Amino acid sequence: MQSESELVRNAKRAVAQHPEAIQALLEFERTHRLRKTVYRRRIDATIDEDVLRRFRTLCEKNGVPLSRAIERLMLGALRTASRDERQSRNQP
Repeated sequence: MQSESELVRNAKRAVAQHPEAIQALLEFERTHRLRKTVYRRRIDATIDEDVLRRFRTLCEKNGVPLSRAIERLMLGALRTASRDERQSRNQP
């Protein structure tokens, strides 16, 4: 069993790492309703018609919704940019 100080330290770490979850719990305590913690937003984009048709066909073939496939590509680009930024900071 954790000591009280260790429990407090772990609780503080959880609050620091997941403030959105803590806010949701506080709101639930107040309203007795849980809000969504993940929101999705529609976007408008202009994409080459042929590229879109081919990509949509690929998504359908693999059973992946188009929006999720685009989201995964965006997350991959963000991870790559983050990794490149870390590497450039570590170079002399």
